[in-house]
Amino acid sequence: MKKSFALISTLLLLAILTIMALAFMQSMRLNHLTARAYLYKARADLAAQGALDEARERIVRAASDPISSHVDRTFTTELEPAPDGFQGLSPLVTICRYSKTSGSEELHRACLPLVSTSVADASFKDNFANAWAGLYQAREDTATSDDLNKSGMIQCPDPVTGAPKPGYFRVELLDLKDGTGKALARYGYQVFDEQARLNPVFHHSKARKSTGGAAEEIALSLGNSVLLAPSELSRYKAAPALPASPYAIGQFLDSTERVDVIRHLFGYYTTPDEDVIPAGLPDAGKPKYNINELATNPVYGSTATERAEHIAAIIDRNLPYFKCRDPSLAGETDALKRRYLNRLAAGIVDYIDADTDITTVNGGEPAGRDLFPLVTCVAEQFYCGPETDADGFYHAVIQSRFFAQIWNPYTAAATGSARLVARNRMRIHYGTAIVTPLEDYEPAVQTNIIVRPNEFVVVAFPWVSQTFSSPTGPNISTASRPHWDYSPADTADQTTHLPFEFEWNGQRVDMNRRLPVSPGLANAGMDRNSKTLSYGVTHYQVCGIPTPSAPVGSDYRAVGDPRFTYLSNYDWSSLSASDTYANETRWKGRNRDLPPFTQNFASTWQQRDYVRANPAEGNAPGSINMAPDCVPSAYSEATDAANAPFYIRNGNMQSPGELGNIFDPAQADSTGAAPSGGKPPGIFVAGGGRTLRIGQPEFSYWDSPGRRAMELLDLFTANPINTGTGYSEMSGRININTAPREALEALFCGLRIESDGGLHGNVESKISKITADGALTLSSAIIAERGKNGAFRKLSDLYRILPVLNRADSYDPPLGNGPGKQAPLAMDRAREECFGKICNLVATQSRSYRIVATGQALDPAGRTCAQTFIEAIVSLRLASDSSGGINCKPEIIYERSY
Repeated sequence: MKKSFALISTLLLLAILTIMALAFMQSMRLNHLTARAYLYKARADLAAQGALDEARERIVRAASDPISSHVDRTFTTELEPAPDGFQGLSPLVTICRYSKTSGSEELHRACLPLVSTSVADASFKDNFANAWAGLYQAREDTATSDDLNKSGMIQCPDPVTGAPKPGYFRVELLDLKDGTGKALARYGYQVFDEQARLNPVFHHSKARKSTGGAAEEIALSLGNSVLLAPSELSRYKAAPALPASPYAIGQFLDSTERVDVIRHLFGYYTTPDEDVIPAGLPDAGKPKYNINELATNPVYGSTATERAEHIAAIIDRNLPYFKCRDPSLAGETDALKRRYLNRLAAGIVDYIDADTDITTVNGGEPAGRDLFPLVTCVAEQFYCGPETDADGFYHAVIQSRFFAQIWNPYTAAATGSARLVARNRMRIHYGTAIVTPLEDYEPAVQTNIIVRPNEFVVVAFPWVSQTFSSPTGPNISTASRPHWDYSPADTADQTTHLPFEFEWNGQRVDMNRRLPVSPGLANAGMDRNSKTLSYGVTHYQVCGIPTPSAPVGSDYRAVGDPRFTYLSNYDWSSLSASDTYANETRWKGRNRDLPPFTQNFASTWQQRDYVRANPAEGNAPGSINMAPDCVPSAYSEATDAANAPFYIRNGNMQSPGELGNIFDPAQADSTGAAPSGGKPPGIFVAGGGRTLRIGQPEFSYWDSPGRRAMELLDLFTANPINTGTGYSEMSGRININTAPREALEALFCGLRIESDGGLHGNVESKISKITADGALTLSSAIIAERGKNGAFRKLSDLYRILPVLNRADSYDPPLGNGPGKQAPLAMDRAREECFGKICNLVATQSRSYRIVATGQALDPAGRTCAQTFIEAIVSLRLASDSSGGINCKPEIIYERSY
């Protein structure tokens, strides 16, 4: 019995020892497997980190000049659509650089896709169609979730759940090999544009009222969109602190299903981008010029004239063909063509500076502030007293004075003093062979004149007297009484018509054309018909801007536009007979819609600045004894003021889009053409009178590169300058090249049109706003445009979307589509207002990027045995180095591994 027990004990001991040995051996094997797993995981981690580092380096390399290795500030961030045959794959984010080719105006484009690829970088520099096809071919394989390493491709998982997302995006995995050429790991990455996303840090859905467009006004809650519902937006706004994760938006959503729908549209990290002069211009890469500083800071000129000429020089240096917008100066020297730029720049200075003084340029030429107020009609009144006989001579005293009807086309009232000077007056025939001209009229200043918005006011100037004497009595025949013959042969110089000069607040603001206004012929003035002055009877000569129609119109291109008076070489038409004055003239309102000087702005300005409603027609004097200043006013503040066509700020521009309010002094006819074939006679007859087209389609005559008014946006900004870099910065802009439809909708939805007070009565509930449907139309048009004609490489390229932006039915109430439609047509400043509010909210480059990187460790058989994903957001801050170049290192501002 004892022996049996001992045997059993021995066998049990042997079993236990065997088990222990086997357990030890198994433990050794498990430790080996664990160690190998850790090795593979570490290898995958390193591969993913290497992918992240390479992606950061690729961003810098794509934005840098290959020769200097310095970052080119003019780069753009774009989407490269899939080439033919690969439309099923999502477009890739690229960084592109543009530069002028030698001796050509064409721009050379070099770009790099921000994705891992085996295609050599050099292949993307010039003709890269084949390179793109090769890149997309490598991404096309439909790897399954069961065998992610089957083709060396990977479908990156959902950043939140980690589950593969079919059709989400794919990257090409690149092998990491040992010294023998054996693959140890793979890595891949893709870069997304963070500035294509909506960012609740900046985009607050605030009321869209800003003139210049502030990022906080971009809407996060839209009618048609899948963005935040009102309840979700309310929870977000009530949060005590902003989320720390780009995916924390999910905690504010109404359901978990909503997370998948919208979280890719939101980001929380962005870097301010800069206002940079784009590639292809001489000042490319430099800070855009702050237009408010240029107009007001004495650093740029101690006088307004000097500052205007400085602005003109900036335009001329960068846009040398811009001065060719004025066809009346065609064939002149560059120095003479610069007169146009100086006039334009004077208008910019006067629009911005706080005073109401007129900026003169070109050696004393009146310019700026649209030459306010505008003279629309001039009347000259005569009274010849009874003839007297003394000292063997007959004497006749002729009293005369002038009236000027002035018009304030602006939305703000003005108070000032006025003076009208008339020269080269008529020669008076009196008695026998006695011819003496009337003396120049230089009266005292008339003060405290108030001109309300869109009001016509008549300014009466004082009487002057002049005595004419003759040894022969004039009563023998009426022909011997004081009279003058048809001018200009009977004016003082017997060559030219009578010119006037009108001064406002001590400065000349209007005049018939005379040197130094323009080079060439200086003949222009007010026509005078023959007239005999009856004793004791009032007489008038009334002159206005001619608006002839065919066949006379073939020789004249004037359209009754007082904005081009001082530039054009034409004679004002006159009415002479006494009954004509009493019955056919109109005062304290516009003139009638009849020749010879029609004042139907709504009709005759159709090819200039649209005028929705003519100002009220003035009243007739009723009799020859009622002077123009005594005629009752036809002005109605309720209707006329609301329809004032032009806007003046007298303060800093809020947006560079406000350049669309600047008067364009180019002398071209209604079609934009210059005079030709000798008709009209004289090169300055063609009337100008437009504001710059910035925010609505350009006139065809100027719709070509280098001449579009929109191109001024590539030079000027209204954003404050960063004193550290010299560049103006703004956070929260949307990259119009990469933004998805929803972000573009947010950019437009709810945008208000409120500058045109007469459009809807300026009632808050009736202010036009871009509707959700309108925002959808606009966003779809932008996406279609960039897909068809390429990226918007500079701000002025947005001219391509202006026809859609100006669609009246995108607004509620609609801006109007013409006569008989639901609403009256908006005037120019309202149609340009929308663009002025969004041009500060869009960008063509980005300074924040989201990187999704992956690393895989491979076993000896080439199978994936470990995998790591890293998601990071990098900030691209540029800084000058010691050599004067621009360097940067994308700083990681968010990182997550999973």
